[in-house]
Order: sequence, then structure tokens, then C-alpha cells
Amino acid sequence: IGRGGTYTIMHEGGAEESAVGFSLYADAIVAAGLAEVDRRRLFVPLGTDPAVAAAMRAVGWVTVAALEAGDTPEAQLCTHVLAEGEARAV
Repeated sequence: IGRGGTYTIMHEGGAEESAVGFSLYADAIVAAGLAEVDRRRLFVPLGTDPAVAAAMRAVGWVTVAALEAGDTPEAQLCTHVLAEGEARAV
């Protein structure tokens, strides 16, 4: 998934500088599934107590709060909606 090594940089006037470099190949990382992150996005309806949303974040949820009455979980790419204090799948 990567490679690297050491080398010497030659400056004008003959000065030498040691250096280290490496490259990671993102395609190999993605193909191995290491880049996949299960992000559970919880839609928090308008008027929800902020303490409830904070409690959900404390247990690992990413919360997305509605800013106006017409906001929807689908428009905010949420996987769940907060209803009666519980996360329910959209």
C-alpha cells in the first residue's frame, strides 16, 4: 500500500541534505476496505432539547439538527431520525 526511502538532496554549492520520503497508494487502502467508515447520521427534529442531541453524540452519533420546519432526514443524508428519544432508521 506504500513505499518510501531515504535520499540526499544536493544544493547549489555542493551542500548535501539528507531526506526521507514515502507515498501511500490510496487505491489499495480503499480496495482493502480500510477507508470505509460507518457514519450513523441522526436527524434531530426542530425543537429537540439540545441536551438530548448532546447525549446522542456522546454515544457515537453524528447529529444533524433541523434548522427549519421543512428540513427532512433524507435531504440531510441521515440514516436515522430521533423520535421519542430513540434513533429510528429512516
